[in-house]
Amino acid sequence: MNEDSSIVLVLADKGIGIDKMYVKEVFHHYFRVPTGDIHNVKGFGLGLAYVRKVIEIHKGEVILQSELGQGTTFTIRIPIHDDAQ
Repeated sequence: MNEDSSIVLVLADKGIGIDKMYVKEVFHHYFRVPTGDIHNVKGFGLGLAYVRKVIEIHKGEVILQSELGQGTTFTIRIPIHDDAQ
């Protein structure tokens, strides 16, 4: 969707959600939300750190909203640059 002078992408799921205490942490390199003794989750905790970096390079922002047991929504907003001006 286009919003004023930005492109906005909203990604949402109905998954397990993220505890509020970890919402800011998930964008740090190598951070993974603790899952107790469950070890069937794969990954290195790099994906969201890379997403945020790429969005910031394009002068945008990524906003995370999450509720435990309800799911997570990521809103990505990237400004539209008119290079012709």
